[in-house]
Amino acid sequence: MRQVVYRGGLMGVAIATTLTLLSVSRPYWITLSHPPLMSDSIGLYQRCTSSSSSSSSSQTRTCNRFPDERKCPLNQGNTSNENSFCSMWSTAGAVTALIVPLMEFLTLAVMMVKFRFFDRRGGGGGRGGVQEGWKAIFPAGMVILAAGFEGFGVAVMAYIFDNDEMFLVPGYELGLSWYLALMSSAMLWLTASWMVIGSWILPEGKEKKEEEEEEERESECCTLLNEKSRV
Repeated sequence: MRQVVYRGGLMGVAIATTLTLLSVSRPYWITLSHPPLMSDSIGLYQRCTSSSSSSSSSQTRTCNRFPDERKCPLNQGNTSNENSFCSMWSTAGAVTALIVPLMEFLTLAVMMVKFRFFDRRGGGGGRGGVQEGWKAIFPAGMVILAAGFEGFGVAVMAYIFDNDEMFLVPGYELGLSWYLALMSSAMLWLTASWMVIGSWILPEGKEKKEEEEEEERESECCTLLNEKSRV
């Protein structure tokens, strides 16, 4: 049972990590496209625009930091709407970017921590089963925490898109990066559900029997050593 849950959880976190890395690295959270004349793509910290004249087929693409000082000036007073935009955008960016090392840590934790789930049928039994159940709380709880952080960042970006006057121009839409982050958050929630529910539903496999046999052999070896030392 543990091997199936372990591998499924590891695969889920690895896929979610890949999706998050892709969403953070590309400036396609909000996009505007009016081909062939103009395109505008906005990322967490970068904005890229492409434009071309009607007489020329070549396009000029420029990328700059976003939000820039015109949108969020450092030394000048902002309106309440600008303050709200700047604070929410920076919060969403920080939270979503933080999820990347957090998910890497989760992957390492799932790989390195050999955990066991509490068996409701009493397979672990008594105090030992409870202790093994506590071991499962850490990796599953970290997956849930990561999913919550990423879901929060996705929700904030969607709120900004729906309410800020900057994106009232017809043609703006949530881009590929936003959907990748949404898929990553959903994958983390599915992974956490699998880790919790799978530990209760899946039957005990041969791995449990092999461990019990190994423990019996170790106990027999210890008994023989004790007897020899007494002789």
